[in-house]
Amino acid sequence: MAITLENIFQLFAESERQRKESERLFNERFDRERAEREAEREAEREAQRAEREAERVRQEAAIAAQRAEQEAQRAEQEAERAEQKAEFVALAAQREAERIKRQLSNDRFIKKMSKEMNKKIGSLTDIFGLYAESQTKERIVEMFAERNIELGSLTSNYRTEDGKGGFLYEIDLLLYNTIYAIIVEVKNHLKKDDIDEHLERMEKCSKYPPRGTEDKRLLGAVATMIVSQEVENYAQKKGFYVIKPSGKSLKIANNMDFKAKEWLIEKKV
Repeated sequence: MAITLENIFQLFAESERQRKESERLFNERFDRERAEREAEREAEREAQRAEREAERVRQEAAIAAQRAEQEAQRAEQEAERAEQKAEFVALAAQREAERIKRQLSNDRFIKKMSKEMNKKIGSLTDIFGLYAESQTKERIVEMFAERNIELGSLTSNYRTEDGKGGFLYEIDLLLYNTIYAIIVEVKNHLKKDDIDEHLERMEKCSKYPPRGTEDKRLLGAVATMIVSQEVENYAQKKGFYVIKPSGKSLKIANNMDFKAKEWLIEKKV
């Protein structure tokens, strides 16, 4: 059975739901554990207070014994009640500690399940990323042709170094013609940090241009399968073309009158 874009969205939505459910369980456990620790500390404080109270009563009983037998008996009874209270609090604290121990055992199971779920989500993320890049690569030349930008060359996963063996940047998709070079960053779920990172990449490209683009003007684009309206607006504000799903295909989301930012290649002196 062929995998459709809708199938991919459903898988991603389910993985997102499972991730949020794991986060919810973790937060509930964290809040519960914190409340239980506080209850244990309060029980300990109560036991200490009860013990101090019992000691005070015993001291008063010793003094009262010198005054009257009746007062001594009353003080002794009061001490016994205080001791019973201390024993009750101690027993309650012990039971609470045992309950927390059992809960921690359950939490270890939840952590194990969460770890396994994160692995599955990571695998799905890789699949989504490859799918996003494949879909973009297949349609991108046609999409820019609709914007009157004819592109003749396309390179994927372009990497460059600084001449000393140090890594400078990597480009997911690089397209160019005689005038423009378009540098495309592909993300399955586009976020604001990705936009800022692409801005830094564009600056590096203007200083150290990819081979074959030394005499061209640089344009930036971001392609994604999922993006919020806020992030999309931010990307366009920074001068980037935004490529995102439209129906069963992809499209450039910018208006037809959108003016992309141009980065000029710095000339070496």
